Amino acid sequence: MRPEIETYLQTNGSRYTTKALRQQLIHAGYDPAEVDAALQETEAARAPQFAETTGTRRRFWLWVWGMNIAGLIVATIWAFQGRSATYAGAVPIVLGFFMLIGLAISGLIGRSMLARGTGVALIAPVIFTLILTGSCMAMFGLPSGLSTRSGTMELTIDPPLTFSGSGTVDCEIYSDYVILYANDLGSIGDRVVAVVIGTGAVDAPQGGALLGIDIVNQSSGEGSSYGQREFPMDGAANGVSGRVTFKGFVKQLSEPGPIADPDSISGTVSWTC
Repeated sequence: MRPEIETYLQTNGSRYTTKALRQQLIHAGYDPAEVDAALQETEAARAPQFAETTGTRRRFWLWVWGMNIAGLIVATIWAFQGRSATYAGAVPIVLGFFMLIGLAISGLIGRSMLARGTGVALIAPVIFTLILTGSCMAMFGLPSGLSTRSGTMELTIDPPLTFSGSGTVDCEIYSDYVILYANDLGSIGDRVVAVVIGTGAVDAPQGGALLGIDIVNQSSGEGSSYGQREFPMDGAANGVSGRVTFKGFVKQLSEPGPIADPDSISGTVSWTC
């Protein structure tokens, strides 16, 4: 390769395409065959460096996309567990939109720093992903700490509506309240007795309980509903286990049927999760 051609290619090789370089050299009077041989030699020498650069860029973008997807997943899960879970469905859409914008901006910044190493180039994307994901998690609040388990519940209703039954209760235990569902504690005639209870804070020993009792035929819908009304829990109940004595529990809803339930009932309900 002529020194003149080599110098020209070293100076302008990164600025112009191979076709443009060839035209310029031929226009300057160099033999086309000699120019083609010089270009092939130059491209062969640059091939390993080009392959390494391409691989580095590919790894960089894989890291950037992976961080954004991980941040989106974490923020979405956090939102669905948080106290603003009602709006959590919007997180993948809104956060994903802003992450795409951030991916373009931080990715361009990082790509310009690839010459200093992949680790240095990833600084901008990492910072942006952490800020955006953290802001979203802070907006949706701390997770409510939901845990679920099964337990047992016993219900006694005093005369004239005499009933005594027990069954399985589903317990939803949050950081500051407990919800209990007992869908079948027995029956009065052809009507199933069900109970729902919501307690106060788990760490408030003397908290109250919001009680609801349904006595309903599941096929016809005939029956009565008592509730919901708050009653104090007996003793040092903590919500996960407890006992409530209810008196004068007024009927709130009644569907026409062959059985006339009393306007109010009294009795006890106890549970353990």
